[in-house]
Amino acid sequence: GPLILGLTAADCVEDAMLTDDERSRQGRRSIAALAVRSVAVATFITVAALVSSAGANRSAAKPFKPVAEPHNTRRALSPSYTDFSGTWKLTSTEGDMDAMLQFLNVGGGGWPGWSLRQALAAVNYGVGLERRIINMTRDHVDTEVIVGGILHEAVSNDIDGKLHTISAAGMTVTAWAEWINGTLVSHQVAPVQFLARQFLLPDGRMRTESTSSSFAVAVVYTRDE
Repeated sequence: GPLILGLTAADCVEDAMLTDDERSRQGRRSIAALAVRSVAVATFITVAALVSSAGANRSAAKPFKPVAEPHNTRRALSPSYTDFSGTWKLTSTEGDMDAMLQFLNVGGGGWPGWSLRQALAAVNYGVGLERRIINMTRDHVDTEVIVGGILHEAVSNDIDGKLHTISAAGMTVTAWAEWINGTLVSHQVAPVQFLARQFLLPDGRMRTESTSSSFAVAVVYTRDE
């Protein structure tokens, strides 16, 4: 009835005086408006669910606890070099990952950056989804990042203590890498500065600790071979 359709008596009279063509056009406009409202509602629900999931994952995040003395007990070819070659699956993270993403300006500022960080938090920053295929020598490392079975990016880096320009995570960065007692230490100097230490834990898992003046996080990978 008129109450269900949200029409007034005047609306009903006016509708009765419309021609078939006018009624058809009005119907199409009503359907289009309904479709727009439906999309808006669906988008709101999706964003709300995304934010809720992201918040839950951030709340459950483990605090960052640096490993004081990294151990390299597996596939260590010399006291100063560790071979990380193989396929690795991301199994856990520590610390405030969102702070790191903001520091690195992932996704940019404003709504695009915020929505991307929410999406990454909602999928727990790739835990269980991301795999890395590493092929390396003492002086060079090639890394393929696989997300959901799809190649996301391929990164190559020389380990020679010299500055290099590298394309990674959609950014162009300036960094240099070196071996310190079997730990691969990467120094990023531009566009922002932070330090990353990659090493093997006693149980064979690979751990990378990244620190700066604004964040401290760790990601842990388990062999997937």
